[in-house]
Amino acid sequence: MQHVAAMSDWVLADAESRATVESLLTAMLADLAGGALFLLQLEGDAPTLKLVVATDAAWLACGEELLEQAHRARPQARTEAGELEGLLGGARAWIFYRFFLALERPNLVIVALPRFDPAGWSPRPALHAVADLLVLGLVHHVGHFEPLLPGRDAGGHELQLAPGLVVGQSPEMQSLFTRLRGAVDPPVHLLLRGEPGVGKELLARSLHMSGPRRAGPFIAATCAGAGAAQLEADLFGAEVAGKAGTIERRGKLALADGGTLLLDEIERLPLALQARLVRVLRAGEVEPAGSLRVERTDVRVIAAAREPLEPLVARGEFRVDLAYTLSRLAFDVPPLRRRLEDLPLLIQSCVNRFCHEAGKRVQGITVDAMSALLSYDYPGNLPELENLLRQLVYLCPPGQPIRLNLLPERLRSARLRAAAPVDSSSDLGLERLVASCEAAAIREALRRSRGNKAEASRLLGLSRNGLAMKMERHHLKS
Repeated sequence: MQHVAAMSDWVLADAESRATVESLLTAMLADLAGGALFLLQLEGDAPTLKLVVATDAAWLACGEELLEQAHRARPQARTEAGELEGLLGGARAWIFYRFFLALERPNLVIVALPRFDPAGWSPRPALHAVADLLVLGLVHHVGHFEPLLPGRDAGGHELQLAPGLVVGQSPEMQSLFTRLRGAVDPPVHLLLRGEPGVGKELLARSLHMSGPRRAGPFIAATCAGAGAAQLEADLFGAEVAGKAGTIERRGKLALADGGTLLLDEIERLPLALQARLVRVLRAGEVEPAGSLRVERTDVRVIAAAREPLEPLVARGEFRVDLAYTLSRLAFDVPPLRRRLEDLPLLIQSCVNRFCHEAGKRVQGITVDAMSALLSYDYPGNLPELENLLRQLVYLCPPGQPIRLNLLPERLRSARLRAAAPVDSSSDLGLERLVASCEAAAIREALRRSRGNKAEASRLLGLSRNGLAMKMERHHLKS
């Protein structure tokens, strides 16, 4: 009843509610020993998924399995709601389902609890109420039938989120934001570590927008993709003699005076420029290339790196004093494959944004298409996810849901691989099964590393020679 009351409070709250429906439902499922909740809209010829919450990321893609069980049970029930002993992800589970009309739309709520014992009492009446509150609350908060996105961070220091940044409920992101709150006010430089595309720039913008430098500029620069001379002029500025006199170019360290400078791929900064950056950070003075004048600057540097700096320091490829200066506060940003619980929110957020961009409206995502989207691990992280969903929105006919046939082959294949466990009719030859899993793992590592064998061997925990021997054994090509 406390969970029902919390849902009721959320329905009556304004659109800036600090509590998200995902957090409320996750807490409810956790108190029922864990499980999954799916909300589907049944209009049209294909059900579309409107909200999914699960305490285990592996259950996010089980919508088709649960939908089929609810439809099988429905003709046998005298009412539109019921409960049954079914399966969730191949494991036995207690399942509650309810077909109902709300706001003139046919809906279905399914709650699957694999570790709940209904003997003695049933949460069915409470789940019945939760279904009504869920639909009414979503419409009340956002004005249309879509999940509510968290707009603010709660607790500790206020951390204002940059546009496009979705936090989600995954333990990795919740832990990261708990630590980031402590980095809002300290006037020290910091380091964000993570794979390309994990959202380091969005996090840097959030820290800038939340801190005492928010009135100053936010400048982003990359340390890769340019020669040393061009990079020096870009960061430190330059003075070049021309026919009409000296041409001055202000560097980004000077342009960011009073604000924040994001230095992306800091590990690619040449050693000579690392020494100059150390002086700027210590003395607060920038000397443009080709100039004898010195310009004062007060800037907070947020550095972003693809990998930890310590191995680079050990190899003599990065200055130890710069590494210590930038790592006074250091944070690891998780890739998408480690925050699968956040995928439904990220997907819905992107679909909403690209619908506005395209000036069209799609009727959600079908259950099988969502299952495929949730079964993929997105080695390209957020840019790959956004690019994929932009294509789907643009290809989807107006007023229709995004269907499985619109998805690229790599996602449909990932869904099929995820849905192919060993069953009672499978050949249980252990040597063949191990070889098949080993070959699949090697292919996946090569795909994630884009054919880089050194990176693939690191992902697999093998030496390069060990990887080469296994590839030859399984007749695999890079």
